[in-house]
Amino acid sequence: MISKERMRAIVVKAVQTFPTKVNIRRKHLNQYKEWDGTYDDVAQLTGVLYKNDTASNIFFSFTETDSAASNFTKPDTQTYFITDWNADALKVKPLDILDTVDNDVNQRFEIQEPGANMEIYLNMTLKEVE
Repeated sequence: MISKERMRAIVVKAVQTFPTKVNIRRKHLNQYKEWDGTYDDVAQLTGVLYKNDTASNIFFSFTETDSAASNFTKPDTQTYFITDWNADALKVKPLDILDTVDNDVNQRFEIQEPGANMEIYLNMTLKEVE
C-alpha cells in the first residue's frame, strides 16, 4: 500500500515543476458580521494554477436551430489551483479570495470548493473575480 506521505512528496515535486505563488485572503467582518471592505491574510501557498480547457469537452445539444454547427457547444472552462496537503492549505475555506503573486498578470479568484482529496492534496475550484 502506498503511504500518504509518499504521495504528498510526489505532489510537492510536481508543484515545484510549475509553481505559482498565491495569497489567500478572507473578507474581514465587523462586529455586526458585515463585510467592511477589507481582507485578512489567511495564508501564502505554492501550487499549480490550471484550466480544464481540453478539446475533448465538446458536447452535442439538441436545439431548434437549422445550423448543425450551433448544436455543438463547449462548456465554460473551469480554473483550478492544486497544492499539497499542509497546515496552511487547510486554513482555506469556500469564498476565500486567491490572488496570484508572481505571474506577469496578477489574477484574482474566489475559491468555490477547497477540494480536499484523501489528505494528499487540495484541488481548489476557482471562479475569476475582478
